[in-house]
Amino acid sequence: MATDPYMVEAADGEMLHTFTGFIETFANITIHEIFSRQFVPLRNEMMRRTETSSESSMPEPLRTKMMEGLDAICRAIQQGTLLAQAQPPTTLQARVQQRTDFVNRIVQKAQELESLSRELASTHADEVLHAAQMNSRTVSFDYPGDFDLDWAQPTPARVQHPTMRAFVIGLDLIMVKISQSHSRDLVAGILKFESGQFIAALSMLYNIIDDTSHVRTPEYPTAVSLNERASLFNNDGSKNWKLDQGKGIGEASTTTRMNPGS
Repeated sequence: MATDPYMVEAADGEMLHTFTGFIETFANITIHEIFSRQFVPLRNEMMRRTETSSESSMPEPLRTKMMEGLDAICRAIQQGTLLAQAQPPTTLQARVQQRTDFVNRIVQKAQELESLSRELASTHADEVLHAAQMNSRTVSFDYPGDFDLDWAQPTPARVQHPTMRAFVIGLDLIMVKISQSHSRDLVAGILKFESGQFIAALSMLYNIIDDTSHVRTPEYPTAVSLNERASLFNNDGSKNWKLDQGKGIGEASTTTRMNPGS
């Protein structure tokens, strides 16, 4: 077992919850829309397919459905991408100069405002700061019928087909990465460089389905502060599922959370 207190692991006989580390509250309406209209319907359908109960080869209609779902996600990400962005500097010297110029501009603006305030004899005593991210929405709130992210997990007992199980796990992991991205703090839109990273990550799922993708998926850092970590989904591992959990069929097929306790 790991000794790092910031790592969440699964105990013997358990499966690490696929949404572990998910940031549930953020403002970006584009990402909320992509999650609710593209990712979640595809995930739900894959969890409910009768093919999950066997380990036989996937029929062509199912393979086509999975491909079409990924295509729809890629199109949605491309349509939400903010294109008017300056190219990042490519050398260390250029990056240092860019940061220096930015700091100088900020300092200059601050000095101008301070000078203007003295001339007008103005104060900021009557100003009240708004709460940060006051318009943020929670992911679970936006999904009808769900009150948290403890959705049905692709355990070996529930999803016996190895390809479909890997596909659902991949979808969930990409959703977690998107929730941790810098784009989440925008009101709308997706940063251009992150859009490319998301689509490259989706290429992994194309490869799982048909072994036709040869795009190398890059590893990219995401930022989660220590303050945010306390509110991450499953930050203590308490939501992990048993590997044999999910055998029962006790809920309506229309619900997102299928048999979470069976």
